[in-house]
Amino acid sequence: MQSHAQPQQNEIVILLKKKLKCDAMLPQIVQMIKAGKSCEAVATAFGISTEAVSNALTVHRAARRLPARIDDKSRHKPTVPFVAKYKTIAAEVRRRRKAGEVFEQVARAMKASMRTIRAAHAFAMQTQADQPKPRQR
Repeated sequence: MQSHAQPQQNEIVILLKKKLKCDAMLPQIVQMIKAGKSCEAVATAFGISTEAVSNALTVHRAARRLPARIDDKSRHKPTVPFVAKYKTIAAEVRRRRKAGEVFEQVARAMKASMRTIRAAHAFAMQTQADQPKPRQR
């Protein structure tokens, strides 16, 4: 009877990598990410590092990645380009400020942070300054 404690001369021992710490949590991690949670929020919820969450997502995506298309066309649908929130609300912030509201009131009414409101106001004032002024004759 052979002992498994010591390998024989002709045996090859291959050490297998340990499973990822978050393999058991992978379905819940993917579900939370698809629901819009950030890696930091998922990591905090499970008590693991953000690197572990990122590694789990990388493994998950690599396992499900489709092969490249033969016709070299992208599989991805065109998306709407990102526009910062402050740019989209700039006109409304400017209108409210002209009406006499203070930044705190505008922020509460528009459910945005003070930083976003200030950025929107600065953007609105800059775009107004950039527009050509009508000529007076």
